[in-house]
Amino acid sequence: MKKMLAMVLICTTSALYAQTPGDFFQTFPGDVTWQFKIILDRGESMQVELMHIDDLQHLPNLDSLVAIVTSDIPQFVDTSEQVLHGRRLAYIGIGSDRQVMLRAGTDRNEYFLSRDGRMELLKMDEDTVTVTGVIKTGGATRFYRLSFFLNDFKNLRLYNNGQLQQKIVLLMQQKNGKWLRAEDGSFHLKDNPGITAPTPAGKAGGTSMLLLRPSIDIQNYRDRFVPSITVGLAITKQRNFTYQEYGLSSEAHFRFAKINDKDKIFVQSFLTLSYGRGKTTSKMTSPVKLFPFISVSYLTRSKGDLYEKNTFRLGVGRFFLGNNSTKLEPAIYMNDVFKNITPSLRLVQKF
Repeated sequence: MKKMLAMVLICTTSALYAQTPGDFFQTFPGDVTWQFKIILDRGESMQVELMHIDDLQHLPNLDSLVAIVTSDIPQFVDTSEQVLHGRRLAYIGIGSDRQVMLRAGTDRNEYFLSRDGRMELLKMDEDTVTVTGVIKTGGATRFYRLSFFLNDFKNLRLYNNGQLQQKIVLLMQQKNGKWLRAEDGSFHLKDNPGITAPTPAGKAGGTSMLLLRPSIDIQNYRDRFVPSITVGLAITKQRNFTYQEYGLSSEAHFRFAKINDKDKIFVQSFLTLSYGRGKTTSKMTSPVKLFPFISVSYLTRSKGDLYEKNTFRLGVGRFFLGNNSTKLEPAIYMNDVFKNITPSLRLVQKF
């Protein structure tokens, strides 16, 4: 059985903000810059998304909010029936004049388990209850979103016992404490492992950093393997758990040869511009993961006969091999504009 219940756009003030019925199921009406997840019982959880970290103290009392939601659900949903399609219930306001919209999904897939000769209907998806509201403070209007991921939406009433409010209080008190990285790539409070976040302290966006990007590399060029050293700078911008990276780097490629019984080292230099983007919350669910990335390199200095004059390198894509430090980058070398094209694989070890 598949059911999804979403309750969106609940205002915590008496005034309703402008919203048309067609907008009920749109995305969060602001920029999520802080995100936390609180682990509940039975593998269920509650997610908190904020535009400002200080809004933790302005959230409505969760016991009162849950009481309103659970009392309304039976008026729109038959809690005794088995529903095989997703449904979402949208709210604007919680006063006597609140507007409500119900949207039913169209997914009719059914899943069964054969047990002792009998077929039992399986529920494959969690139920979701999402509450989006308004916070007005200091002349500013901001939004928050609370999402409950439940095995059954009726379980929400089991949390109307003060524990949700207590978790929010703990988060307010310890948000600046020590966060530890878990095996799945998320972070959790050292003293409260049940409070987690995709990044340390739950910071989601609005930051820019200038980073040093040194690495040792090896790539093939025609029938040779060429080691190199890269030193560069990167500007990273993070917003809503998405990061962008703009890079400028210098590469020194080395060719070793014996001339007149003497070992010689020839150095070729490339100047590289690069751009990449990705999700700060991406989890390494497989040993290899592809991220969008592009780089353009130009041969600025050459000693020896390894590279020809006016050599370019174009890199497209970046594979992370098990961690964020080891990368494999497909590339092509060319002279002038797409002449003498040579495919290459470049292994980058960042340190």
